[in-house]
Amino acid sequence: TKLHSDFVEFLESITLAALAKESEWQKALVKNAKRGGKKKQCKFN
Repeated sequence: TKLHSDFVEFLESITLAALAKESEWQKALVKNAKRGGKKKQCKFN
């Protein structure tokens, strides 16, 4: 059972790392979208 719990912890750490990368990627997308929105607003103004 110790080997199993170590494996579960290993999987959880990979999942957390993947989620962290995904959230960073989403933040970058949002930043780019906001920049694009600002540029579009400037054209209208």
